[in-house]
Amino acid sequence: MSTSWQGNSHGQQYDKDGLPVNNPGAGSNNYYAAFAQPQNQQYAQPHQQPQAQPNYGQPQPQYGQVQPYNQFQQQPMGAPKNKIVAALLFFFLGELGIGNFYMGQTNLGIAKLVLFFIGMLTMIIFLGFFILGALWLWSLVEMVMVLTGAGGYDRDSNGVPLQ
Repeated sequence: MSTSWQGNSHGQQYDKDGLPVNNPGAGSNNYYAAFAQPQNQQYAQPHQQPQAQPNYGQPQPQYGQVQPYNQFQQQPMGAPKNKIVAALLFFFLGELGIGNFYMGQTNLGIAKLVLFFIGMLTMIIFLGFFILGALWLWSLVEMVMVLTGAGGYDRDSNGVPLQ
């Protein structure tokens, strides 16, 4: 028994599924033979780099490879700030939040500035002495943290390390 047989359509050969074996093209009497053109498409292999993409000076990652994390990190912006200047600002003007403004910690600076004015206004009823004392102690602690680099005080708010 053969897998191809002669059909009734003017000598056209068909396989066991009824599809034409040799394709006579669009000019034949068989309507479906014109659409049964073999497709010679070549698909890219998953681990090959596409040929049409330009290489912009950097190697393209292969399929399945992971980019190193450090290629996506942004570089810190701004000039590095001085550790000694920051410590002196915290020591002398820390109650006003000037050291925090220098380090880029704007919210802490505003909070200290507001507490300083509240402490100055409530000094008449002696509550202000406690507020100003707490601010002074807070500033001393931040000065020590800047000098030791503890608690995130080793870099400014942009992530630039203090020098």
